[in-house]
Amino acid sequence: MGLAYDVFGNGKTALRGSLGRYTPYSIAAVDIPANNQAANTTMTPEGSARDSRDSINVMLLPQRARTQGGRLERSNTFTKVLGTTAWSTYPGITRSGEQASDHAVIRLQDCRVHKSALLGKEGEGFKVAMGALDHGRLGVAAGAVGVAQACIDACVEFLTKRQQFGQRLADFQMVQQAMADMFVETEAARLLTYKAAALKDAGVRTTTETSAAKLYATEAASRAASKAVFLHGSYGYTNLYPVERYYRDIKGFEIYEGTNFIQRIIIARNLLGSGKK
Repeated sequence: MGLAYDVFGNGKTALRGSLGRYTPYSIAAVDIPANNQAANTTMTPEGSARDSRDSINVMLLPQRARTQGGRLERSNTFTKVLGTTAWSTYPGITRSGEQASDHAVIRLQDCRVHKSALLGKEGEGFKVAMGALDHGRLGVAAGAVGVAQACIDACVEFLTKRQQFGQRLADFQMVQQAMADMFVETEAARLLTYKAAALKDAGVRTTTETSAAKLYATEAASRAASKAVFLHGSYGYTNLYPVERYYRDIKGFEIYEGTNFIQRIIIARNLLGSGKK
């Protein structure tokens, strides 16, 4: 199980030490978002997780993690931390959407991590973590396309069966305009996502393409969800139809793996350069 941590926040530290078979690294304290499946992992008396899949990836920075120019100086990324550390959990915050994926918080306190858990070279944790974001953003884009398509399917089902003023809701021109816009934007999002996926399969660096796909697909899906609720009328604002859930769920897609503000910055910098020397 992988999870994210604020790489610029709080200056958490991973320090070298002499700890025998346990690592040269010591984690003082850090709170990490996780899900309850990991949070409820049963630990053996030896301090290892019963299921080897119950592990987490953590990126930690030194206390002074930035240079004067604002760039990251050094960081480390560790994997399979749960099996070798002292840890505890507490419930996370309830979210508005994505109720099927619950969350909790894992707290690492005075931990010892085996040196074999270090990913990449020492001091290159930020590079490792950022390299994973292209994968994550592509997955978010694909999920957003799915939400947009689900909105279209729900609307077709509702609008072709429900009637007002002696005709189907689907026969009203403004309704048709909204559906046409939803279809066009969803197809554009799908093709952007397919393009990014094809380039990634070809081994091409896809930072700009995945950011573009994530940006457009999530915003197109957000617009589709909003239209879907509206087209369902008062029913759209209830849990009798799935569109209200799509409306709540899609907002998270615009936030995680880098907000859409960040995606615009990434795309623009890759096109124009940062201007910094």
